[in-house]
Amino acid sequence: MSDLHLEIQEAIDRSLRNNGTPVDWVDAGFAIWEVAAIHDLEPDQILPVVHDMIEEGYRQASFLMQPAEDPE
Repeated sequence: MSDLHLEIQEAIDRSLRNNGTPVDWVDAGFAIWEVAAIHDLEPDQILPVVHDMIEEGYRQASFLMQPAEDPE
């Protein structure tokens, strides 16, 4: 992962946390626009990073949703 990718990811995380309201997709959209402006990029350039973040969240949630193994 590139440094810019990680920097964008951290900025999106920070932006969503700082909204002060429950996160919804409009908040995510605003975060994308905000981060794009900060990094002088087009919002479409931010979307692959958001996609990666969603996939990682999905992988982590999938792991947590696995039934516990039987200790037998």
